[in-house]
Amino acid sequence: MSRLTRRSLLSTAAAGAVITGGLLRRESPAAAQPGSPVQNYWRYCDRCHAMFYDRYTDKGVCPAGGGHIASGLYFALPYDVPPTSTAQAKWRYCTKCHAMFFNGYTDKGICPDGGGHQARGHNFVLPHDMVPGPNQQPEWRYCRKCHVMFYDGYENKGVCGGGGGHSAQGYMFVLPHL
Repeated sequence: MSRLTRRSLLSTAAAGAVITGGLLRRESPAAAQPGSPVQNYWRYCDRCHAMFYDRYTDKGVCPAGGGHIASGLYFALPYDVPPTSTAQAKWRYCTKCHAMFFNGYTDKGICPDGGGHQARGHNFVLPHDMVPGPNQQPEWRYCRKCHVMFYDGYENKGVCGGGGGHSAQGYMFVLPHL
């Protein structure tokens, strides 16, 4: 490795970027804090407006048909930390549709792949009802019909697995992004 390349990499790392598998990506500020694990690669679907996990080649099942289509920011979501008065636990990844859904009710919502959502992986603890800081996006909401996390910042409410557009209920989530 040349001296110039090494110097560039060191200054990039010092600025908060991480090199993994030969790829440069911006690390979440929360990832640097002990006890605050985050999972990257959560994205907004351009068609249904849901938060979905975009790390797999299989893009899950979008209620608008086909797989999800990623757009916009890369979110780094905290998991396996204690809930607080402004951070709600029991948000999970659905193995069937790949969306983030609330797993705190007996009813698992309506998955576009049929039946209810199926939880797997981390227990995400998502911040809500707070003033957004740098690298945080507000206006994410729980859909009372399908139970997914969706972006409520547009007049168009996306496509809900429960029919029509999503229907916001509960907290106003403020999600961290890279």
